[in-house]
Amino acid sequence: MSIDETSPLRVAILGAGGLGRAAASMIGMKREVRLVALCDSHGVVASPDGLQGEALAALSGDLVDGYRVLADAGA
Repeated sequence: MSIDETSPLRVAILGAGGLGRAAASMIGMKREVRLVALCDSHGVVASPDGLQGEALAALSGDLVDGYRVLADAGA
C-alpha cells in the first residue's frame, strides 16, 4: 500500500462529547485532514467525501441525529 501525500488524511471520531465536538471543529478547519466518520452511542454518520466538522460541532444535542437532519436538509 502506498501513501498518497496529495490526498487529505481521513479520520474518524469516536465519541461526540466535548472533546469529540472540539476535534470535529478543528478538523473542519484543516485542508490536510478530512473528517469521514463520527459515532456515538446513538449511531454513526459517515461519508467518504467528508463530513462538515464545523457544522457538527455547532449542533446542540445529539450530533449523529443532528447531522442526519442537516444532511436531509441539504446543508
